[in-house]
Amino acid sequence: MPINQYITALQALSERRNDIVQAIYTQTGVSDIMRGNSDPKESATAVTKKTNFGTLRNQDRQNDMQRFLCDLLKIKAEIICEMFSDETLAQFATVADKTIVAQAIALLRHDKMRNMLLDVETDTSFNQAENAKQVLNTIENINDMITRAFQVVSAQPALLPLYRKMIESAVASLPNARQFEPIIEDAFNKIQQEFSQPDEDKPNLEVMKLQLEKQKLQQKAENDRATNQLKATQQQIELMKLKADTQKEGEEASLKNKEIEYQNKLKTMEIITKSDVNTNIPSGYVRSFD
Repeated sequence: MPINQYITALQALSERRNDIVQAIYTQTGVSDIMRGNSDPKESATAVTKKTNFGTLRNQDRQNDMQRFLCDLLKIKAEIICEMFSDETLAQFATVADKTIVAQAIALLRHDKMRNMLLDVETDTSFNQAENAKQVLNTIENINDMITRAFQVVSAQPALLPLYRKMIESAVASLPNARQFEPIIEDAFNKIQQEFSQPDEDKPNLEVMKLQLEKQKLQQKAENDRATNQLKATQQQIELMKLKADTQKEGEEASLKNKEIEYQNKLKTMEIITKSDVNTNIPSGYVRSFD
């Protein structure tokens, strides 16, 4: 059998298959990163560029899928509002007040008042670094706007609504902007109330400044008093310690002197004892008897 011919044909078909697959990846924009293949020697910047390029090529497909899911949820919500009973809808509510639940159900069932919008938001994992950078830039811009608004509005209170709209528009571009909206609204309402107060009700800045300085001086005096008291206590402790050390040294010296005195007395007694012994020993000559 001509086996070599079969092997050559299979090799040609395999190469043709690889060429077709590569052409499909090129046309569809599926990069190596999205398929899970990458070179470990590539830099992080190169990997990010390839990932972003593949994401841009697939953006239309992602938009179509988002639109499909959004329409699906709209149809689902429409069926729930039209077909579910009030008791079933009330079971989904987390509010204990039945009056509020009944009003919410009536609002959902009313066609003319049902002007709510439903959309599907996606958190793309391929552009996390870019999104984080964009969020940081937005926060810095908002911070700068607040700083400038404080200076300008303090001089021209009439510009407060303008800066309010500008800051609200900037915050709306952040992810999860809903959590910031009530806080910003409450802060601007309080600022508006302060500007709306009559002049006699507004606090005197000079008086507040003097009170603050007075509080600072009082606090400093209390801190100095506490510091002096602490130093005095430390000095007393040092004196007591020095006195105890001196007393201990005196006692040790007294004991040492007594010990020396006892040793001297003992030596004197030994000398006296030896002298008495030598004195009491008789001396003489032994006579011989013939």
